Amino acid sequence: RKPKNGNNNSENSLMMTEQVEILQGLQSQNLVLCSPPTDDDDAYAITIARREDVRSKSRHSAQFQNLNPNLSASRDVLSICGAFILSNDLFRDAIQRDISGDLHNWLRGKGCDKSESLSGRISFSFCDIGCKDLDFVANPRHLLVEIIEQYNRKCVPSSF
Repeated sequence: RKPKNGNNNSENSLMMTEQVEILQGLQSQNLVLCSPPTDDDDAYAITIARREDVRSKSRHSAQFQNLNPNLSASRDVLSICGAFILSNDLFRDAIQRDISGDLHNWLRGKGCDKSESLSGRISFSFCDIGCKDLDFVANPRHLLVEIIEQYNRKCVPSSF
């Protein structure tokens, strides 16, 4: 939580920033989940993403459930279903605890039949190209990001 104004004796007093206010706003809109500080936060993120992955796939028609996006002639955002974790964490501890191997396959993009599928984890970086703000860059080699970037290049008019 954000410290009260003038509370400079608290360890949290350095956290009084615009970013904390943004984070608290996202949390109040139920867009951020905070795990208990003594629990394994990876377990919460993975559980939520895997649940939403199943829900998302069940909402799509059979043609999209069986679609292999790497072989698809129509590689568009609508052909992709599922949920993803946006993280640079490789979740090694969680993978070691998962005796089924399903988590490793989901995170790395291996289907249950060992075929290629979308990776459940998307890594990211921030890029400073001399502008006022940092650019957020999701892994451009993740198929979902690649498709979104292709769509943006087609649909967003160039300023040149």
